[in-house]
Amino acid sequence: VWAAGVLLCACARVPLATDVNPSGILADNGETARRLTEQELKQQLAGSTVTSIVPVGLQDLSTPEQFNRDGTYIRYADNAEIEGHYTVKDGMVCVNEVIHPEYCRFILVDKNGKFYTSSSRFPTRLHPVTIRR
Repeated sequence: VWAAGVLLCACARVPLATDVNPSGILADNGETARRLTEQELKQQLAGSTVTSIVPVGLQDLSTPEQFNRDGTYIRYADNAEIEGHYTVKDGMVCVNEVIHPEYCRFILVDKNGKFYTSSSRFPTRLHPVTIRR
C-alpha cells in the first residue's frame, strides 16, 4: 500500500522465534528453558549436526551445521558448503566462517529435551533446533 509516496506494508506479523524472558520462561508454552553449560555444549555439539528451522515468508528455511570433533565446522546453505571453525566459550558456541567474522550464540534446552538457539545479540529470541549425531 502506498501512502504519501511511501510504501507501507499491511502484512501480518509472522513470528520468527519464540520469546523468552530473563528467567527463561518461553512465551509460546510457559515452560522454562535453561542455557547449556560449556561442558554440555561440548558434549552435544562434537560430532553432531545442528539444524535451525526459521520461517521465512511462506516457507521454512532449514540450515544444517556440522560441528566436527576437531573444531572444524561446515554450514550447508544455498547449495554451498561454508567452512570454518567453532569454539565453546563464555557459555556460548562461537563460529568463525571464511565469509564472516565470529558469531556466538546460546543453546538452551527445555524440560522435554527440546533445543533452542539464540544469538548473543538477541538472547531473548529463540529459534528451535534439532541436534543429531
